[in-house]
Amino acid sequence: MRFLKHGLLVMIGAIGFVTISDAKQYGTEQMVTIQPVAELQLSNLPQRHCLYAGKAYSLGAIISTRNIELECRPISNIELNGALKWVVLQQTQKSTLSQNK
Repeated sequence: MRFLKHGLLVMIGAIGFVTISDAKQYGTEQMVTIQPVAELQLSNLPQRHCLYAGKAYSLGAIISTRNIELECRPISNIELNGALKWVVLQQTQKSTLSQNK
């Protein structure tokens, strides 16, 4: 019985040694630096502006074109950072009469 216990211990030890010596070894010298996948580029974020004649105007800007005044306002009153649009402030009488004809 002692012989079986001794033989069994020798076999377990041998299997353990083979397993440990066969294991893959890792070290810090072989570590690869991983570059970030995504970067936040502020220049590519959607801008809040109204466009007119190829120029960008910010929130609250008012421009006059011929007989119409336009103001740059938010499309939705609920959103604080939503898209902007031009809203007609005033239109002169000439423009209103010519459109009705």
